[in-house]
Amino acid sequence: MQFDTQIVVISQLTADKHSALRVLSNHAKEADVRRFLTESAALKKQGATLEAARKARLEAIVNMMKNLNYTEEKAMDTLEIPAEERSMYMVWLTKV
Repeated sequence: MQFDTQIVVISQLTADKHSALRVLSNHAKEADVRRFLTESAALKKQGATLEAARKARLEAIVNMMKNLNYTEEKAMDTLEIPAEERSMYMVWLTKV
């Protein structure tokens, strides 16, 4: 069986764009580890913010359905929820 292989030379990767790969080395530099931890913390914070926004949207959908007798679709239209996200909200609405 044949498969494609790619070799990554960690020392050739730029620190500002590849910190996640550079810390995989047994010889990772402290600056690379610090950059990776900083970037990871920022991503975690963004994830928490995104999760809060999604919960707020879900609550708004439920409130519109309950108080305004909107369908799921009409509530999502009103909130301008993108089509690619709607199936996710439909699943969550079955759990509310």
